[in-house]
Amino acid sequence: MPIHDVFARHPLARGSLHASCEDGWLVLIDDCLTQLEAFGQPIDVLQIGEKMGVLQIRIATPSGLPRDAQRQWEDIIHAAEEASLETCDVCGKAGRLRQSTTGTYATRCDEHKEI
Repeated sequence: MPIHDVFARHPLARGSLHASCEDGWLVLIDDCLTQLEAFGQPIDVLQIGEKMGVLQIRIATPSGLPRDAQRQWEDIIHAAEEASLETCDVCGKAGRLRQSTTGTYATRCDEHKEI
C-alpha cells in the first residue's frame, strides 16, 4: 500500500503527508494513525521518516486534550516507533536492528539483511 493510500484512509491527518521510509513500516504508520483518530482530533503530521534504523514519527500533540489523553497520544506514537525496531522496513516481517560495514543502520529481516 503506497503512503498516499495510508493517508487517504485517515481524513483527520493533515500537514506533511509523506514518509521518508521504506514500505515495510507503512502498516505501523497506518496503525498509529488509526489509534490517534480515536481521539477525534486533527492529526498534525510534522514529519515521518527513518533515523539510525528506527521509524521517527513527529506528530503534534493537540493542546486541547486533557493531560492523560496527551500522554496516551504520545504513547501511541512511541509504541509505533518502538515496534519499528522489530519490523523489517522493507517487507514488514519480523526483523532486528542491523548495521552495515559502512555504519549504516536498518531494521531488517533475514531475507533483507543486506543494507
